[in-house]
Amino acid sequence: NNEESFGINPRAGSLVVPDGMGGAEYGAEAAEEVARAIVRAPKNGFLRAKESYNLAARILEADGNMKERAKTKLANLSANRLPGAAVGAVYIEENGILKPYHAGDVRVYVFDEQGDLRYITRDHTAVQEALEMGLIKNETDFKERNVILRAIGHLIKPQDLDSEIVEVSP
Repeated sequence: NNEESFGINPRAGSLVVPDGMGGAEYGAEAAEEVARAIVRAPKNGFLRAKESYNLAARILEADGNMKERAKTKLANLSANRLPGAAVGAVYIEENGILKPYHAGDVRVYVFDEQGDLRYITRDHTAVQEALEMGLIKNETDFKERNVILRAIGHLIKPQDLDSEIVEVSP
């Protein structure tokens, strides 16, 4: 069952790949909510300038929307079945600065100056934390590799949305 989506807003220089979770019935809906939040025009009807676009605010808006929906429409679901989406998103500034935002296990990759592909994000998963704490030597040693610690719809605070600045050469 495909629970991924994709959104791009060329006028704002942003794109997003959300990967839904929460079971087949709600994962796709969660991924689509995140994609819509990124590509939707602002409330004033259209985007006047790239600088007025705030990708992090759009992602956090989708997080709030999913939490609100969970309180009402999905109130009978247990906490571990609530809809959510891991997300990888980037905002590309005109000066060659790339600002990736992510939560969960969707990775953002860039080509470095040698032409090698490398990922620039850190997975928010139980297995990644176990690796970093030295509890395991490799991913295959961990039984619950699918446990995600941060996701849209499950963020505790805005700081849970990771971001860093990366300079990209044309």
